[in-house]
Amino acid sequence: MKLGVKLFLPIFFVLFFTPQVFAKIVVVNSENWEDVYSGMLYAKLNNMEGYFLNSPNPEGILRILPKGHEILLIQSDKPFVSTLESILRSKGYEVTTKHVTDATIDLAPDTDTFYIVEKDRAVAALIAAPLAKMENAWVLIVDSENLPKITSMLGGKNVVLVGYFKRNIKSELDKYKTDEIIEPSKFKLSLKVADRFLKKHPTSQVIVTDGRNIEEEIFRGHSPLIIVGSNLLPEETMEWFKENKIKTCVVLGTQLTYVGERIRKASNKQIGVFIKYGQALPGSKIYALSMFPLPTPKIKLNVASVIYDPSTKQVFITFKNSGNMGLFELTNFRILENGNEIASAGDEEAHFIGSGESLVVSYKVSIPASKLNKKLTVEFFTSYGESPDSLDMYLTNIGKFGPPLTKELEVKSISDESLLNVTKVTYYEGYKRIGIEVTNLAKKPAYFIVKLPEIKVQGVPTPLHSEVSFISGDKKEVFISATLDPIDVKENSEVKVVIDYGEKKDLFVKSSEVILPLEVSSGFMPTGLFFYTGVGAGIGIVIIVIVLLLLKKKKRYGYGGGYKFRKKW
Repeated sequence: MKLGVKLFLPIFFVLFFTPQVFAKIVVVNSENWEDVYSGMLYAKLNNMEGYFLNSPNPEGILRILPKGHEILLIQSDKPFVSTLESILRSKGYEVTTKHVTDATIDLAPDTDTFYIVEKDRAVAALIAAPLAKMENAWVLIVDSENLPKITSMLGGKNVVLVGYFKRNIKSELDKYKTDEIIEPSKFKLSLKVADRFLKKHPTSQVIVTDGRNIEEEIFRGHSPLIIVGSNLLPEETMEWFKENKIKTCVVLGTQLTYVGERIRKASNKQIGVFIKYGQALPGSKIYALSMFPLPTPKIKLNVASVIYDPSTKQVFITFKNSGNMGLFELTNFRILENGNEIASAGDEEAHFIGSGESLVVSYKVSIPASKLNKKLTVEFFTSYGESPDSLDMYLTNIGKFGPPLTKELEVKSISDESLLNVTKVTYYEGYKRIGIEVTNLAKKPAYFIVKLPEIKVQGVPTPLHSEVSFISGDKKEVFISATLDPIDVKENSEVKVVIDYGEKKDLFVKSSEVILPLEVSSGFMPTGLFFYTGVGAGIGIVIIVIVLLLLKKKKRYGYGGGYKFRKKW
């Protein structure tokens, strides 16, 4: 098979990788990423070429499978195509099928070394793959369900934990570990694992990917894997390239062309950048790379509006998170007139925006009055991502790979007399909910949302937020679902709370931040209050019925007995 590659040099050309001929090849037929991952690692450890389905249509894989080879079909109990074996036989292939239920266990070889990653952190599995192949080791993908089976395999083995783990899983694995590479940032984790790789197998070449897809190059074991953003090259990554004298970067996929250009520019063209963009059999057409998408959350951010209020000399930027999970954003911007900068401002730290939430961030900016009747534009340099350490995406104009995003500046006055404050945070153990008490200092009706951007759940930083709530009285308590274990309660002894609010539901122009002690209650929550149970879960009313007291009262007056009460949540 040949692999199409573009090289960023003054002269552009195509480089063809031609692997050796294999008598047997592996085909993985599963909807589960962890089965595909384990199947590909199994193939490379056994010196076989590996292929996989990534859709219910087998035509794509049939185009690129080499003829005249015996196929080992690894098929899970959740295959893309249940009849794939017969289809392959009808095409003239000799097929042996191996059925798997949990491929990370079923395909595990007899090895001295296991690298272990958590299933919820698929990018850690990608990072560990080249190291495992180079050491002839195996990567075990663990979750709460297969944890007992996996721990039964670890006795007397060299066990290395990679990535980040929930506390209940890590506490069990700690009994067997001989080493660990623990790092919540996917960028820094890839560099730490690459350091380990280079100590055992020095090389000046690395593979570069955004960690969103499985691709066969990752499993060859000739180069460490470096994670970048989809349009972001972290500064520490570029420094690592220089410190380790990296000469060649193989970038997986044309979607990372912008990052490849950044590497060339930042290295003063001293690093050769190859973009792996296609695959083909000799003499055939070139097809797109086969990639299997990892379960990554949908992260989507846009700027809904940017307003300048001359009376307060403030710029109000409304960000909208239309993805399915919370994100962090960090913004710097310039205000331009005819391409000339007249003002600028930016953030010192990232802001958290919950799923489906809008956030208004204000900045002190002074624009001369003589400029306010001109056409003014704003250039945004906004990076965002899953955590403050993983701001791996930029807002860009349509059709552009890199920043800035350009918006027109609107000039108008904004009035808002609301004033809210967070006064108390309580964890209700019996109900697995965190209550946040909000005080209405201005006595004005207002809408608000509260956020816990740094709270830990099972030892893992897990930003939480409420839904949009309304307050008209003096106080209100809102609730967020969270299951904190005793260690979580200790680690969250003080909680950072952010409240965004305003008189208008769609324009939270005010925000405040406070750090409060986390109080713990093992009793009942206040009655008749709303609680939030998660995205899309809605609102419920807590109805507490003190059954024993009520029954005694009825019996005392001679008209009770025989009543049944049901708690309704």
